[in-house]
Amino acid sequence: MMQPQLEQIAQYDDDKGLTPFQALAELQKRSMRSAMSSELDVRLQSDQWKQEKEMYHAWCGPFTAYGKPDEMLGKRLSFAGLTFNVPEKFQEESNMAVVCNTNDLLIKGSTITPGKSAQCIPFPKTDGWYLPDKVYGIPNGQPSNEGTPAARKLWRRDDEAFAGLLVRGDGWFGDGGRRDVSAYYWPDVRLGVFVVTGEKTKR
Repeated sequence: MMQPQLEQIAQYDDDKGLTPFQALAELQKRSMRSAMSSELDVRLQSDQWKQEKEMYHAWCGPFTAYGKPDEMLGKRLSFAGLTFNVPEKFQEESNMAVVCNTNDLLIKGSTITPGKSAQCIPFPKTDGWYLPDKVYGIPNGQPSNEGTPAARKLWRRDDEAFAGLLVRGDGWFGDGGRRDVSAYYWPDVRLGVFVVTGEKTKR
């Protein structure tokens, strides 16, 4: 599968990058989307990351929102002063995450509403090693272990909801750090951002 061309718009540079809201605003201004976790994974599993160490940690898509373990998603999810409007068809789901392309979000103040690209996918109740889905690169499939090369390590919030961008490259740069997928960062953190060139906002 041909990989998209990525452009660097913000470097991590020891917490001098962009917050997720700044990143989303910049994406909207440029009519672009951020790289997906699955797209950054290709770079992190090859030697390409060695030429762009200044980018990591990096925000990436999809925008992801999940609730407390075993609880229905409900109409809204709240996290760190943010409100995420859950599409009606997903509101009775539990142990699932709503994921949406980063160029398909309506943002008004601290309220985020996903667009037509929103999907609901299984989401583990605990941190751990799982096989990732092939579209987004989120570890949410069969439970696995570090010894399985295809497995990725999911980091999530223990007992609260979350709404935000994913983070890649946030560990030490051995196999472990480059295989971590984090879905728990606060929205005031500044990280690097890659955008996909050649794709325009559909919303």
